[in-house]
Amino acid sequence: MDSLPVFIYDGHCGFCRMWLEYLQALVNGNAEWIASQEAGSRFPQIAPNQLRHAAAYVHPEGEVVYGAAAIFSILALAPGRDWLLWLYRHIAPFRWICNAGYSFIAAHRPLAFALHRYAFGPAIRPLDYGLTENLFLRLLGLIFLFAFWSLKQQILALAGSHGLIPAARILISLHADLGARAFLLVPTVFWLNASDSWLSGVCVAGILASLFLVFSGRMALLWQRIAMAVCFAFYLSLASIGQPFTMFQWDALLLEATFLSLFAGTPLLVWAFRLLAFRLMFESGCVKLLSGDPTWHNLHALRFHFMTQPLPNPIAWYLYQSKAWLLDSLTFLTLCLELVCPWFLFFPRRLRHAGAGLLIAFQVIILLTGNYAFFNFLTIAICLWAFDDRSFRSLGRILKTRIVPPSASFRKLATIVLAAIMVLGAAQVLSMFKRSAAAPFSGVMTLIGPFQIVNSYGLFAVMTTARPEIIFEGSEDGGTWKEYSFPYKPGDVHGGLPVVAPFQPRLDWQLWFAALDGNYREDRWTVTLVARLLQGEPTVLHLLDKSPFSTPPKYMRAQLYDYWFTTPAERKKTGAIWNRRYEREYLPAISLDMLKSR
Repeated sequence: MDSLPVFIYDGHCGFCRMWLEYLQALVNGNAEWIASQEAGSRFPQIAPNQLRHAAAYVHPEGEVVYGAAAIFSILALAPGRDWLLWLYRHIAPFRWICNAGYSFIAAHRPLAFALHRYAFGPAIRPLDYGLTENLFLRLLGLIFLFAFWSLKQQILALAGSHGLIPAARILISLHADLGARAFLLVPTVFWLNASDSWLSGVCVAGILASLFLVFSGRMALLWQRIAMAVCFAFYLSLASIGQPFTMFQWDALLLEATFLSLFAGTPLLVWAFRLLAFRLMFESGCVKLLSGDPTWHNLHALRFHFMTQPLPNPIAWYLYQSKAWLLDSLTFLTLCLELVCPWFLFFPRRLRHAGAGLLIAFQVIILLTGNYAFFNFLTIAICLWAFDDRSFRSLGRILKTRIVPPSASFRKLATIVLAAIMVLGAAQVLSMFKRSAAAPFSGVMTLIGPFQIVNSYGLFAVMTTARPEIIFEGSEDGGTWKEYSFPYKPGDVHGGLPVVAPFQPRLDWQLWFAALDGNYREDRWTVTLVARLLQGEPTVLHLLDKSPFSTPPKYMRAQLYDYWFTTPAERKKTGAIWNRRYEREYLPAISLDMLKSR
């Protein structure tokens, strides 16, 4: 009886020999390799014709398995890859797909050999992801730094004791209505204390944890994991109590990506991130077509987008002036990039790199033409998981870290959790086309929903074709009105177009949504905003440009205007970036006494 397992392959097959070198490099001497032409009578339990169509794996005890089972059995000898054999043995759909794929390739080996040489190059080598992982964790820390720093500037105005949605008051109300369920539905450390000092302190602690993650490249992975856990817990806490200002799609994406990163150092993480990148981009394309919005179906969406997006930047004004055929072509290209390129993330190395490169270029273009906080930076970082250490070799000295592999028990736990997250994510994608696809997991999805571990994505499912803006005005006498201006959203028609990302002015952003709703009853916090301006609340005034009043006015009102870009001729003549037209009243004139009487 042999002490080592034996892998038997077709020695005359170029495709088999190419993959044999890959398997030998992975297994590193833990198996014996024999060409089927040389096996002879050494294994009498194997019929000669069985080796003509499939590779074989002979266990030390003498048991023989063939085809895909043989491949996964030999892969299980490689460090950290035993989870693949577990999936093959226990997940029937995975096993069926692998068996069918193996049978097809075995029957078409010359074609497979030619395609593999094109996709992988002349040789296939095991891919390492230590540098890729380290680079991503550093970038994740940098993104958290921007996110926490941005919130630190605004959190008291948004959720402080004198803010627009006071966290302490809301938590008390939720607990009174829901009892103990409130702790699960709103996961936040602010159940312990929701004072202003705690709100600011959590932001500061998040900044420190972010900095630690950025500069922890040479520290043990355990410390990085702790820093990520702190960032996740504190950012989730802020996002949970700051709604509607703190749960944009990039907030959810950041939390989901961070949860996956907690399992750094485990092989399945690479595929979990590739699936996340796929879901993010593919769902974004699907929602545009599934929404039934005519501007996407007739390819006119970008005729409006650059003007109607929440916070246009200077480049957006120039792109809006482009010819209709060019904007329609860019709309078609957008749909192609979002619907086609994500599939390449699951392809062999060369094709995967091409697909990821196009997705990254797409994000760079969006970044240059709009202000989407840290969304584009985070998406680019996630797309880096399509690459491997050979791509970042030049950064080796900077990114090199002392890697201590996680324990076997942690790897098993990580494999189970990541596999479950991937199944839920895949089901969520399928549910876009068939709602019942996610039905078996509805209970789990409801349970984990508040933690933002698995989310749905898709920006601009319906393209806005007009740009309403809410203009707040104050008056001392109810007759003469002066406008309040915001630093980033349109107001003064001569105001500049900002470049503000990765910082996110969350009040300016949410006012864009409120204007689309068009009714203060749909966004009651706008009434609170008016009350804070009447009170002269300094934390809220900090989010606006300089007040037009030295003391708070006696009356406030809000008007709804329609805005649109000037033409090049109009801009040259007047210097104005915007035209605007009065539409209607948004909030009638009101005073503090009137608010108190309500």
